[in-house]
Amino acid sequence: AAALCISCALIASSLCAQNTSSTQPSGAHNDSDRARDGKPNLTPEQLEQLKQRAADAKREPVNIDIVRDVVYATVPISSSDLDNSKQSGAIDSNKPQTMELLMDCASPKNSENKKLPAVIFIHGGGWTEGSRSAGELHIRALANAGYFACTIDYRLAKDGIYPAAVYDCKAAVRFLRAHADDLGIDPNRIGAMGYSAGAHLAALLGTTANEKDLEGNVGEAGAKSDIACVVDISGPTDLVKLGSTRGGARALGVWFGGSMQEKAAEVKQASPIDHIDAHDAPFLIIHGTDDNLVPLEQAQMMRDALKKAGVEVEYLEIEGEGHGVTDPRAMQAAAKFLDAHLGGHLEQTLDEFQALLRDRGGRGELGRNRKKRNDSESAPKKPNDDG
Repeated sequence: AAALCISCALIASSLCAQNTSSTQPSGAHNDSDRARDGKPNLTPEQLEQLKQRAADAKREPVNIDIVRDVVYATVPISSSDLDNSKQSGAIDSNKPQTMELLMDCASPKNSENKKLPAVIFIHGGGWTEGSRSAGELHIRALANAGYFACTIDYRLAKDGIYPAAVYDCKAAVRFLRAHADDLGIDPNRIGAMGYSAGAHLAALLGTTANEKDLEGNVGEAGAKSDIACVVDISGPTDLVKLGSTRGGARALGVWFGGSMQEKAAEVKQASPIDHIDAHDAPFLIIHGTDDNLVPLEQAQMMRDALKKAGVEVEYLEIEGEGHGVTDPRAMQAAAKFLDAHLGGHLEQTLDEFQALLRDRGGRGELGRNRKKRNDSESAPKKPNDDG
């Protein structure tokens, strides 16, 4: 009954957040998408996704409820994406050109009369690619451990340059907080975690709670967007420094819509390290020593700056690990941290999550740029306040 109530509340909340949307419902097809027998034509990639989802469903814990495709905000679609959208039939040119921002949510069943802690998972992909599906296993594990968890989509560079993605992530927090009573969420126990670009966005959530310039006007208005803690895995924190390299400048240039020189003020504003003060949320920072996309220095500088400001920070540096960090000890540290600050019991139920990761072979978010090595070659430093 509790799971059904949460599902209904999410659907109702989603409808409230949509306003006027011109995007077809998820899963809709036009005539050209269907074969003569009336069944939709599926690409090999789509078939593989369906097979994977079916396989995952067999292992889905019976004590959680998952609600997909929840609309948490409706936003304008960028002109660069407009032509492709019209060709695909996803947009009615007679209506405002908008897109829906979606989240998939998981929650424990039989949780009536409880105010659940919540975690928002933010996917990576260099602000230009990726989707909320990267957080599928994470939200399942979190829900199985007593959390309300969601994994969100946000506008990628093709749909909106900086600060669109920041506005979207803040809108996701406001959506949960605005509907906390309906969803059974404790509005004071909302955390965020992410990998790579997703970690960067989570870090901005944790360091810009009272900055109106980065709040935006997306989705729910009135509710606050501050969070209770941040898990930052392989995230960039000083974009000015990252943009001083050729590779960094190229990647950031796409997201900012211009060169580092042209967008100098925006690049600085988008750097979590430049927003730190004593009121920021507690941080867990996890980074691999062999990360060749986001240098280890980015994590070390963020740790030091947080400590200097008097912000609680735990730090885990994993020897030999590359970008994305797949070492099981990373999730062990994250589980302990989230439980301590939000009040779930992820640390007690982590074995099943680790088994799912092994079965998936590190697919998606967890499979990027991992350096092959023996476990004996890895000697991670223990998480601690001293770094």
